[in-house]
Amino acid sequence: MVSQRRNAKSKKSNETVSTAVEPTSPSAVTTSNSQEDEGLQTLFYRRFVADIIMAFKVLRAEVWAA
Repeated sequence: MVSQRRNAKSKKSNETVSTAVEPTSPSAVTTSNSQEDEGLQTLFYRRFVADIIMAFKVLRAEVWAA
């Protein structure tokens, strides 16, 4: 991230004080949120598929036992 520099004169002395300002870009916040949402969707999808596979295994065991 590019840091912006602002020079300010101190009131007590003539020395220059430089302050670094790093703005937060809204795109970075959006990217992190969308990545988090994508991770949650992936986790939900994997859990959903695992539940379906387990249901088929139980159904197959029930049919095999009958």
